Amino acid sequence: MAGMIVLGFVLAVLLVIVLAVVLGLREGRDRPWSFEIGAVIGGAFRAMGRRPLGMFGTALIVSAVPLIALYFALGAVRFQDIHPAALGPAVLLYVALYLVVAVLGDLVILRLAVTALRGEAEPPAETMRNVLAVLLPALFAAVVMGIAIAIGLAFLILPGLFLIIVWTCVMPAIVGDGTSVFQAFGRSYRLSEGARGRILLLRMLVWIGWFVASLAAGMIGGIVSTILPGSLVPILVINLLNGMVYAVLRSTVSASVFHHLRIAKEGDDGEELEAVFA
Repeated sequence: MAGMIVLGFVLAVLLVIVLAVVLGLREGRDRPWSFEIGAVIGGAFRAMGRRPLGMFGTALIVSAVPLIALYFALGAVRFQDIHPAALGPAVLLYVALYLVVAVLGDLVILRLAVTALRGEAEPPAETMRNVLAVLLPALFAAVVMGIAIAIGLAFLILPGLFLIIVWTCVMPAIVGDGTSVFQAFGRSYRLSEGARGRILLLRMLVWIGWFVASLAAGMIGGIVSTILPGSLVPILVINLLNGMVYAVLRSTVSASVFHHLRIAKEGDDGEELEAVFA
């Protein structure tokens, strides 16, 4: 039974990848502007290189705070010492903290990535002010997107994937440009036109990369657990590192997609102007 589920999942992933490649090739013939996956990935890593401390420091806080709270809520350092009555409340505390901290952390990393790609030197205090200024609209947008995408994924997956693609630029537009919520949804839809196949393929590459990294992290955790049998610490540390990497990669890729589509469809961006006056 488990083998059939895994096989079905792999086939579904392959079908989505084929669909993304076909759409990407078709879109490439019809558009006069360029949107290359390699350039987007390069932009994501370029943003990381320009703001490494801010991004990975924020991701560390995002990943560490809920895990540390879970560790203390469980009141144990070994699996066999966990009291069953403490498990439920500890997990609820972890989820609640993660949702609050993760949203704020993602917004900070997005802001850092967008300004880095524009070549803007924004002080940390100003970054936080700009993020807090759009926090409520961003939270509202995140809730709307989460509910709609969940419903879409429940109906044969494809409607949910479509929403993920066309709403790729919603959060970067809100955080990077201060676009209002409803305008951000419309703007993201327009920006994604002509690039949706490649956005889908890019998303699949990120998800597959994260899945492979998670498997590798799990294997390392298994090896460490044999050295420290029953200890929670190796699992928590590995989940911390895995969460950090995924948080930064997810946000920087979204910012890079927004950056490249904005330049291609709306004209000059900060980085382009910086190059002119350099």
